Amino acid sequence: MDQRTDEWFAARLGKATASRIADVMAKTKTGYGASRENYLSIKEADPGTYDEIIDQSLSLIMKALSMTPGGAIERIVEKLNATEETLK
Repeated sequence: MDQRTDEWFAARLGKATASRIADVMAKTKTGYGASRENYLSIKEADPGTYDEIIDQSLSLIMKALSMTPGGAIERIVEKLNATEETLK
């Protein structure tokens, strides 16, 4: 998929992408930063539309943060192997 195409933007819609992950996970003295709150406020403003996408993104972020470096590498290798099998 080519970057900056309509298809590319549609695929990224509502997802916490790598370039914005720091914003979503940023913490202040009193809790999470405003960017994470923005994701949650989208859910509240338009219930049902982006819930699944946002929940999946936040779930994946929390899962990634709880992984050890070895566990993360193992997961990447599993995904690469699965992708390789799909392409055969």
